[in-house]
Amino acid sequence: MSKWTNEERETTVNLCAADSVVRVWSNIPKHINAFRKKADVVEVASGVVEGQPWASFTIPVDRYDPARGVRSKRTLTPEQRQERADRLAKVRKHG
Repeated sequence: MSKWTNEERETTVNLCAADSVVRVWSNIPKHINAFRKKADVVEVASGVVEGQPWASFTIPVDRYDPARGVRSKRTLTPEQRQERADRLAKVRKHG
């Protein structure tokens, strides 16, 4: 049993404008576990190759936006952080 190297691990996303679903295939356990926890994601196949897991998923096209996958870094001032903390505390209190 061999272990896949990082160069052999990948997650691929296939999005075609004519399809109603986005297709995802992965052999990265972190990604597989994350997709399995999502409500609108359907696991269509999975298995183990050389002791390593893989899985294939579909996602409704209206629930996936490839541009939102890129995280933007926010730099907040201390005042902005406090304002957000106060707002969250208020919501939790009056929930």
